[in-house]
Amino acid sequence: MIENINNIIRNWLLEAAEICRTFPREALDVSEKSPGHKVTALDFTIDRFLKKNIRALFPDHQIVSEEGNDLINSESPYTWLLDPIDGTSYLIQGLQAYSVVIMLFKNDSPFAVGIINPETNSYWVATNDCFESHMPNINRLDFKGKLLASPNYKCKSSLLTLNVHPVGSIAYRACLGVCCDSLGVLSLQNLSSWDFLPATFIAQSKGFCVSDLDGNPLVCSLKDTKAKSRGLIITKTNELESILKWIHV
Repeated sequence: MIENINNIIRNWLLEAAEICRTFPREALDVSEKSPGHKVTALDFTIDRFLKKNIRALFPDHQIVSEEGNDLINSESPYTWLLDPIDGTSYLIQGLQAYSVVIMLFKNDSPFAVGIINPETNSYWVATNDCFESHMPNINRLDFKGKLLASPNYKCKSSLLTLNVHPVGSIAYRACLGVCCDSLGVLSLQNLSSWDFLPATFIAQSKGFCVSDLDGNPLVCSLKDTKAKSRGLIITKTNELESILKWIHV
């Protein structure tokens, strides 16, 4: 079954995206799970949907979700990392900038990842030896040569010379960046493992350099799901030094 993991993840993503698109906005029921971090009924709906599917096909696998209620089995080498809605704040604002993120690890190493933007139905699925992208409603030229940042990005004066383009949650942004010949992807905020692990694996599977804001390489490992990253830069190796200089001016 694990040999068909690309197909399995893709099908789950497409079903999850349909749930997102048909979910009534008046039923979002926004609440605060921690200071500055909001959650909606849709987060929990997608969380339940993904866990139900994983348990049905892989009952012995571990599941760790941003929304909690983890399923732990220390004897299984496989662990699913779920971010049911990456970019909940964008969903609440009515922006088409959020995504559903599924990631599978074998022991501590990444095995597969899937990311979908429900509003455009664009998705990306990657393993160590395969990368699949489907971007039917995206014009790649919109992102070519640009530095992709958060939709709520407030430009530093030192970055004014760059062509900064605000778009999407960090996972969605990473997918666009590596597939659309962008200058790179930038986050100036501290990131949790839910944010930087999927983005890191997607970028590294396409040969991109991934670092924090100090230029320290980010490692895609499940050893510590409580890990934090001081921001994130995804770019081609020959562009990293220039972007670091602009950031630290």
